[in-house]
Amino acid sequence: MKKIIKIKERTLTFKEYLRYSLKAVRTTLQIDAKHYVGYFLCRITQSVSTLLTTFVASRILSELVKSIGLKEATPSLIPLVLLEGALLIIRDILNSWGVLNNRYFWVKWEKWFALTKSSLLAAQDTDFFEDRKNQKLLQKLDQKGAWALANLSEFVIFAVDDIVNMLLIIASVLALGPWFILAIIIATIPRIVAELRRSKLSWNIWTEKGDNYYRHYRILDLFSNRSSLIEIKLFGIKKYLLQGISAKNIDEANEKQFKNARTSFHWDNLSNFIYEATFLGINLRLVQLAIKGSISFANFSFYMGILNNFSSSIRNLSSTLTQSSESVLYAKDFYTLLDNKPALVSLEGALKLTKHSIPGVEFKNVSFAYRSNPDEKILQGLNLTINPGEHLALVGENGAGKTTIIKLLLRLYDVTEGEILINGINIKEIDLDSYWRQIGVLFQDFNRYPFDIQTNIELGRITKKPTKKELDRAVELANLDPVLEKLPKGINTILDNSFEEGVEPSGGQWQRVALARAFYRNSNILILDEPTAAVDANAEYEIFNNIFAHYGNKTAIIISHRFSTVKRAQRIVVLDKGRIIEEGSHTELMKN
Repeated sequence: MKKIIKIKERTLTFKEYLRYSLKAVRTTLQIDAKHYVGYFLCRITQSVSTLLTTFVASRILSELVKSIGLKEATPSLIPLVLLEGALLIIRDILNSWGVLNNRYFWVKWEKWFALTKSSLLAAQDTDFFEDRKNQKLLQKLDQKGAWALANLSEFVIFAVDDIVNMLLIIASVLALGPWFILAIIIATIPRIVAELRRSKLSWNIWTEKGDNYYRHYRILDLFSNRSSLIEIKLFGIKKYLLQGISAKNIDEANEKQFKNARTSFHWDNLSNFIYEATFLGINLRLVQLAIKGSISFANFSFYMGILNNFSSSIRNLSSTLTQSSESVLYAKDFYTLLDNKPALVSLEGALKLTKHSIPGVEFKNVSFAYRSNPDEKILQGLNLTINPGEHLALVGENGAGKTTIIKLLLRLYDVTEGEILINGINIKEIDLDSYWRQIGVLFQDFNRYPFDIQTNIELGRITKKPTKKELDRAVELANLDPVLEKLPKGINTILDNSFEEGVEPSGGQWQRVALARAFYRNSNILILDEPTAAVDANAEYEIFNNIFAHYGNKTAIIISHRFSTVKRAQRIVVLDKGRIIEEGSHTELMKN
């Protein structure tokens, strides 16, 4: 028998609703106060002008009835018609102005969200992205984040506008007695409750079916990647992935949506019945008062008009609450991300390193396990010293711990046990920015920037104005000249064929560009993780000769599977299952 796991529904308190709505408003005011406030004033002024137009229209109707009896226009009729026309023109102008202001703040919101979210992600610890909950959070924000947050600040304006309109209408019907007001409020509450319930059910789909959505979109992403598509075609798995796995996952998630929609259907019908029945009673009472002469024909027309406006306002408010409450939940997640502080940061008063001397590195009894699998130690009691200016190679099979050593050295993670010392000082006490400036690194999965080759190289050290001598040196060390000679614009060629005059380089060509970027950084410590995996044997030979010949006074740490690649290293460290099993020069190891 399958174990049934009941997932607790996510709830949204009124306090949270207000908190995150106001946060969104404050954020919008920081982004573009001028156009946001302008849009708000347009909406409120439009509501007032609509009420005045309804009032004037009721007076026109009354004067028209009198004019028909007199068979000529009353003195007030024409001025009232002209006033109504002026009010309609003003309302249209306000509407156009509001649309313009709305467009301005939306464009600025989208820019702010994209840049802020990317900046937040860049600040997170590396293991943040390995957490399943965080992956689902980012997936949700990718789907609706910018839309939901910008809409939330707009929804606040809509809600205030609808409430102001409703209060103006309630104030206008006070003369009819308190029972009218009470009936209107009673009719309103069930509809708001039904809308909030629908919103909560909609959000809880992510709690119960988040993995289905995540897997569906991850599969679709494969069909946007050229390399992935090649394997999909060759293996003949297109139908299996789309009609099989992807469709099945999205169908399961959609079935949950349909179930929630059916549940909401009954609540909606009940709330609509209460609302419409109440307003039917109010309208019948107005007819009765008009027949008795308790209210004038003009006031009867005015009350009927504004009560219809009230009905529209309550519908709009209900819709706003539905959509905004869903947006509040997205906002809650976004501001949770915004408030999340990374653990791997520089301590106050941390020691700043200078580039005048090459730092020494020491691993002392270091053990490490990733948070996603804390019981499996990748490194176990590792002791390793890297002397300033030493050329060191790390070799071993996949999973031996080579790249993990580099990640710990870069302080992308903190050790589980033991410590890493930089010039005899715990790495946690070193200022990270000054430390990272000491290091140039090239991983196997390096970045491919959609710029020309020169810009790609210069990104290795953007703090200094580039010189031709330094660029030429980086190109030479990476053995990039043969590549540049074949390209239409040489070093100014854009490495992305989606741009005009851009080209799509091979993996080996890209790797040489990335190598040149690492060399151009001119750092005290150069770290290369399988730096020549995509280049041919001759190019590999030239590149490693360049590294060992031209980095004589700086530290170089190279990861490779092959002894032949790194035989010129001063020391080769052989790893197996997170431990050092041999170390020494190539000659010393060959003797063993």
